[in-house]
Amino acid sequence: MYYGAFPHQAVGAIPNTPNYKLGAINCPTGIEEVGIKNDELSIYPNPASDELRIKSSELRITKVEVMDLLGCVMLTKVASANDLPLFIHDLSNGIYLLKVTDEKGNIITKKIVKE
Repeated sequence: MYYGAFPHQAVGAIPNTPNYKLGAINCPTGIEEVGIKNDELSIYPNPASDELRIKSSELRITKVEVMDLLGCVMLTKVASANDLPLFIHDLSNGIYLLKVTDEKGNIITKKIVKE
């Protein structure tokens, strides 16, 4: 909370001379975290060569995207499951970003390695 002085014209005050009144302003002090938490999502094996398994303990997975490090979408899978296989054998070896969306629209992005 911030306390400061704000100009306030009091009744009977001399014109063009500000009187000050103390007031309070509510300021946010943090950001509430919402969405999929790291411990609610399992991705294994990582690194992987053929198949990646994605499991959510709480919410259903509705969409999975694999992107290269430039942000180009290499693979997309739409589903509605808590346990989802993802076949990555067609991808070149390297580092990718896995973007997982749940049924509430929450998104988490994880790094995966294809060998």
